[in-house]
Amino acid sequence: MSKAIIGIGIPGCGKTTLLKPLAEHEGLMYVNADDIRMEITGDPRNHTKELVVYRIAHERAVAGIRGAGVVFDGTYTRRRDRVSTIKLLRENGAKQIVAYWIQAPLETCLVRNSTRSKVVPDAAIKKMHNRLNLNPPTPEEGFDEVVVIDNQ
Repeated sequence: MSKAIIGIGIPGCGKTTLLKPLAEHEGLMYVNADDIRMEITGDPRNHTKELVVYRIAHERAVAGIRGAGVVFDGTYTRRRDRVSTIKLLRENGAKQIVAYWIQAPLETCLVRNSTRSKVVPDAAIKKMHNRLNLNPPTPEEGFDEVVVIDNQ
């Protein structure tokens, strides 16, 4: 059964720390837009090639879903982004799509972010936090399950 996990959460909540080892342990393809930005531009914060980045991300996700499955590691704070990714995965054979909504207090995320090599501006994190809280992931978007992970 092809399984897809979509990681959801603001920068600094611990998505990559949790999802990358999970993908490896489960034998699933790991897809992260920051990694692809690094491959293409040499900088994970460079958003000048987003069409190419997401084309590659979607190609990798499709390859993963046609195999054992895929773990998408991203913020996914916008409902429309989650819905379009779910649609892509379903159209390509995903049998089970699970949201891993990784939560941590905003202040904790801001502190964690400040110690990272790829710092996201605080204003952007606050905006994503507000957007996600106004539009949290739900089964109505197409998820088979929404798992909330408290990562304080």
